[in-house]
Amino acid sequence: MRRSHEHGFSLLELVISLALSAAAVAGIAAASRTMMAALQLAAAKHTATLALLSARRAAYLGHQNAELKLRKGARGLAAGSSFDFAPGITLRDVPARGRLRFYASGLADNATITLGTDDATAGIVVNQRGIIH
Repeated sequence: MRRSHEHGFSLLELVISLALSAAAVAGIAAASRTMMAALQLAAAKHTATLALLSARRAAYLGHQNAELKLRKGARGLAAGSSFDFAPGITLRDVPARGRLRFYASGLADNATITLGTDDATAGIVVNQRGIIH
């Protein structure tokens, strides 16, 4: 005689469904952590770029040089205002001279600034024409 499933799932089907659901949730959680870290790093890069643009603008409009002091391990930049990064993101690599100067003429020191977490990094380049990449 065949058994019908009209009254619901068997115990085996229920256990298998729960196991598959748990595996899917674990996979989604791991992917969302990675994606969140990437988004925070992208936001920190955007924040640092805003700080650099602010310093460049202040130098050009104020007709005087603007200098940013850069320190490895810093959690943000100060360019008139404070530009803080998300928790866990710091300046990983800065120019050896520890500063970046924007000139009133619109030019700047060449510099590469690296932001990062324990797992990933993002770089910003400032060229001598004051262009920020």
